[in-house]
Amino acid sequence: MRKRFLAPLLVIAVAALALSSVGTSAAPPPNDVLQIVGTGSSPAGSSSPGDEQNWFVNSAVSPGGTLTVDISVSIDVNGNTTVYTRTVSLGQGPGGDGTLGAIADCVFANSATVCTRTVTVTAPVAAGGYVIKVDPTGGTGNAVGLNKGNGLNIHYNVAGAPPPECNAVATSLSVDDAQVVFHQPSATLSATLTKTSDSSAIAGKTISFEVDGNPVGTGVTDSNGTATYVLDTSALGVGDYTIDAFYAGEDCVFLPSTGSASLCVSYGSVTFRPPIDPTGPALFRSVKTIPVKIVITDFYGIVVTDADAHVFFAKYTSNTTTDTDAPADPLANTNGDLGNKMRFSDGQYIFNWLTTGLSDGKYRIHVVLGEGSCAPERTADVTFKRK
Repeated sequence: MRKRFLAPLLVIAVAALALSSVGTSAAPPPNDVLQIVGTGSSPAGSSSPGDEQNWFVNSAVSPGGTLTVDISVSIDVNGNTTVYTRTVSLGQGPGGDGTLGAIADCVFANSATVCTRTVTVTAPVAAGGYVIKVDPTGGTGNAVGLNKGNGLNIHYNVAGAPPPECNAVATSLSVDDAQVVFHQPSATLSATLTKTSDSSAIAGKTISFEVDGNPVGTGVTDSNGTATYVLDTSALGVGDYTIDAFYAGEDCVFLPSTGSASLCVSYGSVTFRPPIDPTGPALFRSVKTIPVKIVITDFYGIVVTDADAHVFFAKYTSNTTTDTDAPADPLANTNGDLGNKMRFSDGQYIFNWLTTGLSDGKYRIHVVLGEGSCAPERTADVTFKRK
């Protein structure tokens, strides 16, 4: 029978064992009393003064786990009539929950003898409060029968029951890349949840979305296993962002899964202006400076005024470039050029590229704007022929 303990501390004491007699015609002397007291346990525990019949374990044990209790067993002699040697057997008393391990007999050689033992209790699997008893179960000496006492009650708790056995299904979560034009008001994030074993869709499950580690919203999978979330992209700068999607799983049904993809933001258009011909290579003769001009627009076709644009170049050999991009040199600072960064003026970006010292031939101009990886290369070709 289960009992939840109500006090935090307590030791156990017990009385009981009549083990004495003299001649056949004499009246029997007072009974000897067998005392059992708890002295320690693992997990730790204690008794309360005046209630040595009970020992309370302070911490819960795991389901089906074990605990140990140290006990001290002694005989309190009434009338000093006990005859030694005397043997007392100990074991599990009636009722109680759990199983008490075997305990070696206590053998008393004289009245001062105290017997110490460590008893092991195997707890039930189900969570709850329990009590189990250590009791005298037999004894010998002076032809007197055993008069049992109350035994030692051990009180303990079992922690929450273990989860039920189950075989949860493995899942996979695939996330779609997204492409956005600068100042575009929104974009739809999309992720599809399937069973890993056969790629079949899992409907009705909540998917959480994050962008660059920041939670943005959730969606619920449809009959195709696809969940979507409409993200406000109006304030995103150009560049690449990471989309992460998460499915938390369900105990004994589906295992959790995650997926990632890229959110790319680029400009709406980047157009080279004369003297560079946006439709083909321009030919420059006897010039030392080429004005590189571009116009940048956003999602609505409005000119962008705060882009971070830099000019690089490389020389062609035959129809391919063999040089890596090199930063273009600006003309002397008369036009406000600084390094290879373009400046915004009159609705366009301008860089006066100083070409003195470059050999004749075909060159590729490459404008870098810090856009996401989905953006096309912003390039134009020019040819120098000074002779």
